[in-house]
Amino acid sequence: MSNMNDAMGLRMRYGNTNTNGQFDTEYDPTSATVWGFMNPKGNPCFSLALLKEIREHDAALEANGGVITVEGESYPVRYYVGASRAPGAYNLGGDLGLFMLLIKAHDRTALGRYAEKCIDNLYAR
Repeated sequence: MSNMNDAMGLRMRYGNTNTNGQFDTEYDPTSATVWGFMNPKGNPCFSLALLKEIREHDAALEANGGVITVEGESYPVRYYVGASRAPGAYNLGGDLGLFMLLIKAHDRTALGRYAEKCIDNLYAR
């Protein structure tokens, strides 16, 4: 992620600052852009935990009318960029370990719920 914004410190971290989280966000006030960084733990995939964190962030952004608060100050969001902190991987795939587990258990309902969570994360954008 070495670019001019990072070098000049123009982006501000906000939201989930939990270092154990799998999704973190930064805001660039010069372009009113939110950067959402996927930082998957273990295999780089859309795990249930990562999907949950992304959805929670995006739901809060929707509830606030596209405005975020950083250190007590409100900022409008015009753009949202999806990015990855996983070295060598941007486009994460499905959770194959979970697929195998649910297929072996013949748990079609849980597979459907996983698919819905994936769709919910994309549709909201």
